[in-house]
Amino acid sequence: MSTPLNNLNQDHDCVAHGPSTLDIGILSCQEALGASIDRSITPNHEPRVFFFDIDNCLYPKTTGIPDIMREKIEKFFQAAGFEDYATISYRYYLEYGLAIRGLVKNHPGKIPIQDFDDQVDGALPLDELLFENIPLRDMIKSLNVEKKWLFTNAGKKHALRVIDRLGLNGCFDGLTYCDYTVPDFDCKPEKKSFERAMRDAGVVHGSNCFFVDDSAANIDTAMDLGWTAVHVADHPEMSNFGHFQISNILELSNVLPHLWDQKRVSPIPHALPSPSPSCDDGEEMEDVQQEEEDEKEEKEEIEEKEEIEEKEEKEEIEEKEEKEEIEEKEEKEEIEEKEEKEETEEKEEKEEKEEKEDEDEEEARACRP
Repeated sequence: MSTPLNNLNQDHDCVAHGPSTLDIGILSCQEALGASIDRSITPNHEPRVFFFDIDNCLYPKTTGIPDIMREKIEKFFQAAGFEDYATISYRYYLEYGLAIRGLVKNHPGKIPIQDFDDQVDGALPLDELLFENIPLRDMIKSLNVEKKWLFTNAGKKHALRVIDRLGLNGCFDGLTYCDYTVPDFDCKPEKKSFERAMRDAGVVHGSNCFFVDDSAANIDTAMDLGWTAVHVADHPEMSNFGHFQISNILELSNVLPHLWDQKRVSPIPHALPSPSPSCDDGEEMEDVQQEEEDEKEEKEEIEEKEEIEEKEEKEEIEEKEEKEEIEEKEEKEEIEEKEEKEETEEKEEKEEKEEKEDEDEEEARACRP
């Protein structure tokens, strides 16, 4: 799902619509923005779009939001009747990129999906955890691309709450989000989700797309589509994902300086190169790397298991079809044999009858004077 964000920057000839206002039916501001684009900037004459992930990207994990969200997701799975709720919710997250995606795909119509947004994202205490981020706002406003687009696996309500709490109203041109009530909806890292975001933002060529996200899987898909990708990682020096790796969203202008008006970017002390890690830091990095490797192995095991199950199921179906075909053939042969036998018996009976009639006629002739 997507919608234009009509509270645009006043730099464009378009009236802003107030904080967090979304009016899908009014496209005048979005059209005005499109009309102002200098399409000669790119060789293929279309806008450059910078796609921003929201959760754990526009704000850091240190807010505590990821842990609270995980607890609420597990609680939702438990309420839905899953005994091993922690394991299955995590497995669905690894397999589908979103735990709720696994529920919708594997248990259609059995879980009250419409309650997920209120009981999980909507129940997060964002007012206590997120606050206005002026340096981030300045950095996004000084970004020199034609469109700045939010691209999230969250629902629309949650996305707008986060943007409002961070004080980023008016910084983005649109939002591509997930509607959990849509049957078999797509989400990152699925390729379909990225293609949907491109359609929403009005861009065709991957070379005109820029992307920042904390998920390695999402970064991989973006790169497969030709996007320029930046990975927000806990330990960027250990990440091999994306074209660039950073530890904080505010470091974007350091790795892609040609897209920024440096005069308008606020100083970012923590964007300087990190000091050499201590022994404790090294051990922590090893632990993180081990966790990532374990997570990758677990995902590969799940995929391998599903592939084996799918193969066995296919073989079982083929075996069943072959058996049915043989039984059908044998039944047909049995019917043909029975019909042939009946035909033979009928023929013999007829011949026997004719022979008897001939004998009777001979006897009758012999008795005549």
